[in-house]
Amino acid sequence: PQAWVVGLDASPDMVFRARQSYDDVQLARMEDPLPDGPWDLVVSVLSVNQLDDEQRQNLCRQVKTQSRSLVIGDAFDDNELNDLVKWCDGQITWQQGNLAVVQATY
Repeated sequence: PQAWVVGLDASPDMVFRARQSYDDVQLARMEDPLPDGPWDLVVSVLSVNQLDDEQRQNLCRQVKTQSRSLVIGDAFDDNELNDLVKWCDGQITWQQGNLAVVQATY
């Protein structure tokens, strides 16, 4: 199947590296408005924990309105993890220590 991958990263070096393999990689911060959807899948790895509660809620709100699925893999304390699951209407699919994967389907 054909797929179009859009990557976002706040690091100019990572954007440069990713552009060597993917078509559409943009310098952006997760707390900025996301590119226009709809998207089939949004994946975030080791970055959501850098956001404060308000920014995480906003990210979940944006993704829920424009995406069919969300997967987040990150390090969380218990309160952060429980709040994220609630805000994204998701579920914890894997957890070990403070690392967890949260998945949601819309």
